[in-house]
Amino acid sequence: MASTIIFGLFFSTVTALVVIPLIYGVLYDRPSSGRRFKERSIVRETAEKGVEKER
Repeated sequence: MASTIIFGLFFSTVTALVVIPLIYGVLYDRPSSGRRFKERSIVRETAEKGVEKER
């Protein structure tokens, strides 16, 4: 009986702390993460051009 309780606590903890946030991130964050990557690369390219102009 103790092993059942321990396994249940372990399973619920892993589900609450790992599985649910991963599912949430996959379902709701995917489109914006691609947009963020593009924005970061644009900012990086602009910054690199600015550094080249100063030299």
